[in-house]
Amino acid sequence: MNEDRIVWRLNLVIVLLCLIAVFVTIPYLMFVVRNFPNFLFAVVTALGTMGGFLLVRTYRTVRS
Repeated sequence: MNEDRIVWRLNLVIVLLCLIAVFVTIPYLMFVVRNFPNFLFAVVTALGTMGGFLLVRTYRTVRS
């Protein structure tokens, strides 16, 4: 086999693997889309908590 055929077959394998990955993740993506407000609330809460800890740490560093 020449190099062009090898590259073509490798590209075909990569495309097929990508398609399989997309079909496997579709149920999980649908779950995320249906529950997006809950995930968004969790992310905002986590970021707010991290921001609060950062403010407390900065305040303690400035005070000492």
